Amino acid sequence: MVGGASGDINTLTGHDPSHLVSSHFYIESNGKIRQYVNTKDTAYGAGDRNSSGINNADTINIEQQHVDGKDKWNKRQVTAATKLVAQQLKEHPELSLPHVSQPGEQDR
Repeated sequence: MVGGASGDINTLTGHDPSHLVSSHFYIESNGKIRQYVNTKDTAYGAGDRNSSGINNADTINIEQQHVDGKDKWNKRQVTAATKLVAQQLKEHPELSLPHVSQPGEQDR
């Protein structure tokens, strides 16, 4: 079972009033990358500052199509995410690889 892209997209683009979140990028199970928020703007996916120091203002948020705890990212998603992270690191020299959080890290 793979999380539904249409439901995720509805939530991440602000059309679900019960979930006030957004994301800079979303990677579908087929590897397609969608961008919803300009990386110069704040997306609301990381939450308030947590023990890792991660917060919305300091992050570029990338969400993946999957069901947390049930689905693993497939090869197309991993490849797309790898390319996207590399691109963002080039475009944002203030970031470095240690700034890249592991899946689910923002939820700790």
